[in-house]
Amino acid sequence: MRCRWPINGCVGLMMFWMMILVPQAGWPKDERSSMVMRGVNGALRGIVKASTQAVLHSQIQGRISQMPVKEGQRFEKGAALVEIDCDKYRAELAGALAEHEAKDKTFRNNRELTKLNAVSTLELEISEAEAKKAAASIRLAEINVRSCHIAAPFSGRVVAVMVNEHENVFPNDKLISLLDDTSLEIEL
Repeated sequence: MRCRWPINGCVGLMMFWMMILVPQAGWPKDERSSMVMRGVNGALRGIVKASTQAVLHSQIQGRISQMPVKEGQRFEKGAALVEIDCDKYRAELAGALAEHEAKDKTFRNNRELTKLNAVSTLELEISEAEAKKAAASIRLAEINVRSCHIAAPFSGRVVAVMVNEHENVFPNDKLISLLDDTSLEIEL
């Protein structure tokens, strides 16, 4: 536990009582645990909250194929939290790979023909640019495929699940809210 704004000698005493009275677990949706203590100079109010929290959003459009965690459930870093159906994005990646292969072969062929003065340098430069554009399409398709699997960025607990299996999501839709309940702090 960490105290954000230390107050003279009362911090140690307050942290001692907070560790005894506040459980080391996540709280239900939209609730915070607060406590009032009587100090030497009056009441001290503190809010205990997780130092690490996150709301994960969808980066792609698709149907939720798996949602293996529920509200209140613990998870480990790297665990699968949401799986989005990825068939469309895998097909786009396969198409991008095939297009890059064709553009790269054209570029390599034009490079050899340029040595024989059978192709102009303009045609060579255009085929090179098309090959680079096809390579960029591959990278974009790979990003979309990786976005189908949403893994836990840290170990913790699920606070809220905003979607269900078989629902369609769109980019920037909220999927799941998480917190790290092993690292709590007190706001005074």
